[in-house]
Amino acid sequence: MSWFNRATPKSWFNHATPTTRSNRLTRRLFAAGLLSLAAGCGFVPLYHAGGTGTALSGQVLITTPETIEGYHLRASLLTRLGPGESGAYRLNSSFEIAERTAAIGNDGAVIRYTLTGTANWRFLGRTGAQISSGTASNFVSYSVSGTTVATRTARDDATRRLAQLLADLIAAQLLALPPDLVTGAL
Repeated sequence: MSWFNRATPKSWFNHATPTTRSNRLTRRLFAAGLLSLAAGCGFVPLYHAGGTGTALSGQVLITTPETIEGYHLRASLLTRLGPGESGAYRLNSSFEIAERTAAIGNDGAVIRYTLTGTANWRFLGRTGAQISSGTASNFVSYSVSGTTVATRTARDDATRRLAQLLADLIAAQLLALPPDLVTGAL
């Protein structure tokens, strides 16, 4: 027996005991029960045939403001929803950013800013009828450093991150729509 084996207590190793086996079995049965309940209530996987993700993938024509913030929002939405070449659906969105002071140093100089972004969106069918609408909002912060170039770069990066966060929220809200609502609006 080596020195390492004598010095290491057995409790550090992952030994399956009857208690842990029964806990695993209980968890598996609970998960199977939840899945069967979800299937019984009309649950459809997001990217399954007939799911909202499949219906929207590559089918949404995205319109955003013609600003750098709008560009980042559109690029992030295209990443999540796919390029909308057919234009079966339209997503119109507006994007506003408010900047406020987040931290002030001992000398009274601003050392951190917070960008709060709000994106209002409308989801339209082929006929132009509104299927859904909503608002996504979030915030990011950036530090003000000693140079103008570094501060500007930090602000641009914060704007890009904010657009990605808002795109994630919009995509999640769209993908959470009932499949019947989305496919019935064509």
